[in-house]
Amino acid sequence: RLMKEIIYKALKDKENPNSTLHDQLAGFKKILIDDMDESQFADIYAQTIAYGLFVARFHDDTPENFSRREAEELVPKSNPFLRKLFHYIAGPDLDDRITWIVDALADVFLHTDIKEILKEFGKATKQDDPIIHFYETFLAAYDPELRKSRGVYYTPEPVVSFIVRSVDEILKKE
Repeated sequence: RLMKEIIYKALKDKENPNSTLHDQLAGFKKILIDDMDESQFADIYAQTIAYGLFVARFHDDTPENFSRREAEELVPKSNPFLRKLFHYIAGPDLDDRITWIVDALADVFLHTDIKEILKEFGKATKQDDPIIHFYETFLAAYDPELRKSRGVYYTPEPVVSFIVRSVDEILKKE
């Protein structure tokens, strides 16, 4: 939430504008939501940074070090949007007003024992992919109303498989 506020204030700062942050907003508008305002962008951007750092730390084989720069290399190639965003986040053009908070969050992940946290993951819920389920849990704590309005809830794999097969069959037949 603090990162969201800092990003929003940086976007609204008329005395010290940052064109790269505004460029990111324009890119998000073009790709995701064309009528997105600065507040919505700041929220989505902060969430994406937090999620990206989690994903990167999850894939980190060197638990003794972690940074936003290392995160850029650790975001999987299977997620080109997140990789491209982290190329900016890890680079020298990141707005100084948000660099410190991204680095502080990376430091929290550095001191987080991901393997210990995940040791018991899924035993009670039968969920097997923490990357998929992290966002649901994160959003439940971060903004429960947003989670509800976006419908961010876990759907068991057999249910998803049934839905996909059913829709596929309907599309092929009709």
